[in-house]
Amino acid sequence: MTSKTNKLRAVFLTALMIGSVFAAGIAFTGSAAAVSTTDSQSFSVDSNEAGASTDFDYNTTFTTDAQYDLQSIDIVTEAADTGNVGDGDFEISIYNESDGGSLVAQRNTSDGVSLSSSGAEMNFTLASAVTLNDTYQYSVNVTSTSGEFVNPDNSGTYDADAYYGTNGGTSDVASASTTFTIGQTTVNDGGIVFQGQTVEYNTGDNTQTNDYTLYERESSDSGTPVRSLNEENDFVQVSTDGLTTGQTYYISNASNPQNPDNANLTFTVREMDFSASFDSDSVANDDSGVDITFESDNRQNNDYTVEVMSENLDDEELVDIFDDNFAATDTDTDDGGVELTVESGGEDTAAANFSGIDAGDYEFDFEVSDTTASASDNISVTEAADANSEFAEVSDVTRGDIATFNVSLTSTQEATVKIGDESVGYVANVTVYDDNEDGYVEFTANTYTMGNNSDAVNASEPGEAFVIADEDSDDQITSVDIGAETSSPVAAGTYRTTVRTGGDASDTADDVSRLAISETSGITGQNLWTAPESTDLDEFVDEATLSEDDSITEGDYVVHEVEASGVFGILANQSAEDTEDKLAGAIEDGELNVTVEQTEASTSLNRDPKTLDYGEALTNGNATVVADAPNGTFYVAVDLADVTADRGNDENVGIDWSNDEFNATVTLESGTQLVDEDSSESAVFSTEELEHGLAQDEYELAAAENQTISAESSAADGTEYNILVESDETEGEGFILPSNDAVVEDGQMSAQVDLSQATANDTFTVVLEGPNGNEIESASGTVVESAQQTTEQTTEQTTEQQTTEQTTEQTTEQTTEQQTTEATDGTTEGGDGDGESGSGVPGFGMGIALIAVLGAALLALRQN
Repeated sequence: MTSKTNKLRAVFLTALMIGSVFAAGIAFTGSAAAVSTTDSQSFSVDSNEAGASTDFDYNTTFTTDAQYDLQSIDIVTEAADTGNVGDGDFEISIYNESDGGSLVAQRNTSDGVSLSSSGAEMNFTLASAVTLNDTYQYSVNVTSTSGEFVNPDNSGTYDADAYYGTNGGTSDVASASTTFTIGQTTVNDGGIVFQGQTVEYNTGDNTQTNDYTLYERESSDSGTPVRSLNEENDFVQVSTDGLTTGQTYYISNASNPQNPDNANLTFTVREMDFSASFDSDSVANDDSGVDITFESDNRQNNDYTVEVMSENLDDEELVDIFDDNFAATDTDTDDGGVELTVESGGEDTAAANFSGIDAGDYEFDFEVSDTTASASDNISVTEAADANSEFAEVSDVTRGDIATFNVSLTSTQEATVKIGDESVGYVANVTVYDDNEDGYVEFTANTYTMGNNSDAVNASEPGEAFVIADEDSDDQITSVDIGAETSSPVAAGTYRTTVRTGGDASDTADDVSRLAISETSGITGQNLWTAPESTDLDEFVDEATLSEDDSITEGDYVVHEVEASGVFGILANQSAEDTEDKLAGAIEDGELNVTVEQTEASTSLNRDPKTLDYGEALTNGNATVVADAPNGTFYVAVDLADVTADRGNDENVGIDWSNDEFNATVTLESGTQLVDEDSSESAVFSTEELEHGLAQDEYELAAAENQTISAESSAADGTEYNILVESDETEGEGFILPSNDAVVEDGQMSAQVDLSQATANDTFTVVLEGPNGNEIESASGTVVESAQQTTEQTTEQTTEQQTTEQTTEQTTEQTTEQQTTEATDGTTEGGDGDGESGSGVPGFGMGIALIAVLGAALLALRQN
């Protein structure tokens, strides 16, 4: 064991913290000099407890002065035991630091690296050498992964040497030498020490008197002696038991030790903040377990050891409770408690397992091994209920679709479900494991493949025909045994279904249910909808605005709503991730089919009908598929503008939006053996050109809020336009209203604009912008004083129109009767020289009435 010189170090004797590393930056002196220049080296262990089994990390950085083929690495760690570090327990990584730290090679046993380890030495040999270029800086990192590296048995500082060589060379590439510290934690001068820890000062080559004393610092220039300290093997130890927390102390052997400026080492004692508590007041004595949380606010950077004791439990029982997650170790033979490892981070929560512990109330005492910190908590252990399993649900299903099984588990995490029996020619035994321990396991069965009838899937493989329902769940299907297979999808009928605790299907069942499989109806309907072009296909389910329509405007989506049963197992059986690719795969496999062909009526003479390539659209992102199995429906949304249309010659001739009409047919093929003959449904949709624009050529709007600007569009309902309003001539500073949403509904749309800051006689421009921000049409406008003035100004324009409409309606109903009566009355009574009629209406006789009717008709014609 070596000691460090000319350094002040304080160490805690029993702390569980990562070993301190001191990079010496010197070539190793015990072997032939390396030709590379060693730039830095470090060696650390995950736990620096004396005698602990842990993992190590050795890193060396060096600069080559020639090209080398690195093939051997030897690591010697003084007083450590490497005998249990074997093949598969390490990883070697080589980085080119001259190239930004890029990875050159990463090797382990699977890459042909062999390891010979014995005592303190490990020899790694690479099956194929790694070439290191001349004058490059490299770093080589060797890390163990099994926790089998055993620290030296005693506290102290130890050498760690590394040699890097070529084939046959020991250290002809590079070498390094550094140290690591065991059983101690270094504290910097002026650092923090937890009460209960032991501070150790390395006297090294201090040539002053060896009479060391511990002082309590009173002020910046004075201190009070506490006790004399003994030096042993170049170390002075200070126990912090009994020292005052919050107080600063120092070690000194100077000629004027009362002055803190002459201190060899200064430290402050703090109390470690620590708590330990179970997350519940009670736990059953089965495998369910209960979480326990260890927490420290001021000790977060390193692992530490906690001793746990309970008056009514022996050490063996304590190990059983805590070993799964806290590496419990019985360090004595007198039931004096066990040691747990609490991981760094400030809070460590994991389960404690009380399986097999007698029912009763227990108090647990927890003490941090190297400080005075402690905590306690109580828990009641109850008798676990008898292990049991039962069905929470077995859903009815259509042949070819997906059935759901939900199994409830009590006092167990494992159960086996048996579906069918020999009498119906089908048997499947499915064993499930409740890994998340919520008491339930839900899984699905694909009735299209569960008979092991498909060459494309092995139903006996968990995760194929039988799958955990929630892909984010930790629950598992651990085994599937198909006892009797079928040559086609399992037949429609009723299958007896049983469940029992454990993994043996022959055990007596805890519960009985049935799986009812009904006949497949196939494709039973197709409805057509449309959606705006702004719809994001990735968010189709949540965002799409759908309108039932069989006339699809250029730029919009056509949406096929397909009513079906027996198809969802086909989709689920496809290995693709996306539903679009699943449907495309089912079409390619001949299980489903979607054809879209131009109707005969819209096909030009002497031309073949066009076909739309939905298969291509499904795979290139121009279509999306949403499956709604519970409602027996799936949707196919297609961006027609980007779909290839050809006449069978692979030439994209495009869609004639003013003319084309298409017949879409969805088919469940009889080759699936789900239906006796192909099952299809068709629907016809037409296409139309996009027409849109402002409703007026000129607008007169009041200087007020909520002024309406209308427009029209043949796009799908929900299509979002924007109406921009910008002043042209104005008395003020002018205005611009850039964002005014207008959403299409039944061919109409409007936006509300705020012109309250405008003044009368201001002129402005109205611009209609499309969903993509392109300008479609513009119009001019004038601001008037108020809505009332607008009404007065338009009175003259509307009076004639209203009179015409009213006169036309009244004339239609009354002219013949009323005017004939007036004329007859005039004839009977006669008229005077002023032209008054007998009706009593001055100056309005039959001739004048006729002229009025003709005039109104002409006016209406002119306005139309």
